[in-house]
Amino acid sequence: MIGAKLEKGWRKTIDMNLGGIKGCTHLRELLNSLATAAFQSIPGAFFDPEGKEPPKYLGTCKSWDFDGPVVMRVYPQFYQWKKPGV
Repeated sequence: MIGAKLEKGWRKTIDMNLGGIKGCTHLRELLNSLATAAFQSIPGAFFDPEGKEPPKYLGTCKSWDFDGPVVMRVYPQFYQWKKPGV
């Protein structure tokens, strides 16, 4: 897994490198969740510097619901945000 990137195809990379007898089910399950945890733990990395678009992870789960209390507290500018044209 040295040099592997947390990007599209992450799960395929895991299976390629640690699938079958090359790895273990438990390690693969942990690594599958790693990308999500990393993605959501670095808020500033996925934020539009002009502030016109919300971070990409907003609206993807119950915690980051545009209508929820977390978004209202952490990103009040995007509370109850709707994508333009929708």
